[in-house]
Amino acid sequence: MTAANCDGAVTSAPTPVVVKADAPPAPTVTGGYTGDGVDFTYTVDAVAGAEYRMDEGPWQDSNVFPGITPLSEHAFDARVKQTATTDAATPGDDQSP
Repeated sequence: MTAANCDGAVTSAPTPVVVKADAPPAPTVTGGYTGDGVDFTYTVDAVAGAEYRMDEGPWQDSNVFPGITPLSEHAFDARVKQTATTDAATPGDDQSP
């Protein structure tokens, strides 16, 4: 940076690129389901700062997945979300109820 229109000049070196810290370890995914025999809801055990997905779908903040067909198979993932200073974690172990 250089200042102009003053009685002197101030020059500084460029600011280095800020690199985010590595992501935290992948959380273990566990949970349980409730249902009425027609529809089931699977709830992944909550992990602080995490987001969740079912079957490679989009990540969501909620750890609850309603409307699951009985006897269907699904994989659930959790990861700690990206922050301003940390990358997102790799997905945790799949849990297939």
